[in-house]
Amino acid sequence: MEKRLHPVFQEKTQQTRIQTQFDPTPESLTGQLQKKDLSADPKLQEALNEQQLKINRFSQRLHNTEMRMEIFTEEMRTQITKISSRFNEVGLNHTKIESMIERHNSILHAFEKRINQMVKLLENSQTQLLTTQAALEDARREIMKLKKL
Repeated sequence: MEKRLHPVFQEKTQQTRIQTQFDPTPESLTGQLQKKDLSADPKLQEALNEQQLKINRFSQRLHNTEMRMEIFTEEMRTQITKISSRFNEVGLNHTKIESMIERHNSILHAFEKRINQMVKLLENSQTQLLTTQAALEDARREIMKLKKL
């Protein structure tokens, strides 16, 4: 049983056979090279132009992507800076609030001390007043007793 290749492959194998045939004379070699250069030159030039266009498009896309990445990186840096400054502000506000609370607590403590001192002073004044009133009442009674005599 004979193996047959697909027609596309048969053509390629025949072309390679033609290309591999060797004519040892230099004139035939240069002639073949010139024919190949002339026949392949427009196709080769067209393929090179297409590849160059593809490379240019790819280069432009790469450049655009790099520019977008730079813009994105810069935006991220600014946002990180903003977040960092807000975080620092919150820290400063936190310390300000803590100092205000401490100051408020110290003012309240001083006020409580003064109130306690005033309460003691009032209590002492009341006891003095009561003792003075009691002494005055005693003196009045004494005076009344003396008047009756």
